Parts: sequence; C-alpha cells; structure tokens
Amino acid sequence: MESSAAAASAEQGSGRRRLLKAAGVTALAASAGPLISSCISFGSSKAGFDVLAEDWLGRLAVDIGAGFVPKILGGGLTGTWAAWEPEVQAVGEQVLEYGLVAAAASYQAGGSRPPRIFTDSAMGDRYRYIPGREGYAHPVPPVVFLRVSRERYGDPHTDMMIAFVDHATKHIVFKPWAWQALSLFVNYLTANQDPANLSVARAVCVLTLIPAGTQPQTGRIPGGLVDFYNYKSRNGNVKMALVQESNGRPTGVITASAIPGGDGRPLVKSFKLPVQPNGMM
Repeated sequence: MESSAAAASAEQGSGRRRLLKAAGVTALAASAGPLISSCISFGSSKAGFDVLAEDWLGRLAVDIGAGFVPKILGGGLTGTWAAWEPEVQAVGEQVLEYGLVAAAASYQAGGSRPPRIFTDSAMGDRYRYIPGREGYAHPVPPVVFLRVSRERYGDPHTDMMIAFVDHATKHIVFKPWAWQALSLFVNYLTANQDPANLSVARAVCVLTLIPAGTQPQTGRIPGGLVDFYNYKSRNGNVKMALVQESNGRPTGVITASAIPGGDGRPLVKSFKLPVQPNGMM
C-alpha cells in the first residue's frame, strides 16, 4: 500500500515537473519575487492543504507568493498600488451598502464602461456581504485580492473572492466553487516543491492561472455546465466550469491555455469540490 502511494506521489511530481518545464517560465520566475511596494510583506509557506481552511485567501496568497495588505479598505494600498485604492475602496463601500451578486466578470458584453460591481438592493440583509479588512496583492499580473463574507468572521463555504485587475477598474467575483477550484490547481502546482522549483511553480501560477484581465460575458451557461467563468491570465486565457457528477458531487474543471498538456493542447485539470451551499452554484 505504501509503495503504491509512493509511486503515485512520484508520478504526480514527475507530471508537475513536465508541466512547469513546458510552460517555459523559468526565466520569468524572478519576476514573481519582491513586491513593488514597501507596504506589502510576504507570508510563509504552510504545510497541509484544506480547501475550506479558515484563512483560505491567505493560504492561496502564500502559494502564489502574493503580499499581505493590512487595512486594504483603509489606506493600505500605498506606493505603486495607490492608484488602485480609490476603485478598491469604492467596491468595498458598494458591497456594504447594496450587497453582492456573484458574477463571472463585472461587466456585460458591449458595455462602454463596466459597473464597479453587480449589486442587487433587493437582496436584503440576509445576503449582505462584508468586505475583509485585509487583502493581498501581486505585481506580476498585477492583481489585488479581497475577501467578502456573509459572516462577520468569514465562512469558507459561502465566502467569495474579488480579484481586481486593470488598476482595479475591472474585477472578477469568484463564487466559492471557483476560488476553491483555483486554489486546488495552484496547490497542485506548488505543494511540496523544493525552493528552486517553488519559484518556478509560483511564476507559472501568476502568469497562467491568476487573473490579469476580464472577458465580456453574455451570462448564458453552456449546455451541460452548472456554472462557468472565462478570464485572462498574463500569458493566456483561463476557462473554469462547474459540472455535477451523476452522484451529485460538484467538480471544477479548469482549462489553462498557456500551459500545454501532454498532447500539446491546453492543460485541463479536474478537481472534486466540497458540497456547495444552496445558491452558490
């Protein structure tokens, strides 16, 4: 049994090394290093992985090498990030005032300028979301992350993640299943890496999986899918789909166009997800 597990682990490690090499970003690993503002500091790697960990956003940030931003809605974005602060602040205030409706991207196809966020004043207090006091930022896409929660202290089952791009003039609101699938993919590439390979793995993540832009959406869900997202990474496009297995278990499927698979086509990975609360799919 132990030898089988060891063999499976070795095979997975070999597969990840092929993916990292194929992505061709070794020379760019340095760009995922020091952040561009002194107001941001690094965390440290954590052992183990639980997609529903209380500090799920912090863990995702550590996995990609993002920096911690205290008081993100209270002047925490300074230096080079200062230009992002007004838009991030405005979204946080709007979440508090109106509530939040999750969407694949915060603008509609053909619109001249995207609204700051999809809101619905009729949602009432029951679905009011609270923006987190802390956030994270990474200069390579570049991107700023904000956690929003129904509960005061957060709940990984219903928390959502806002990824701000384009100087925070656009953003993507990730439903729980979407950030969970993204976290699992990032963990697949970065877990148990030695320091040299970890730098490369983080570079692959920030260049090929982490949002760097949005794409217009019609809001229609393709046949056979429960939900879906399309967005731009620094080096390509990312497609995320939520499918429901015959046993009812949700599965997240991610296609990363900038990571070639074994057949030369874009890499596609599937991840079993936790049972999703009502209204979260």
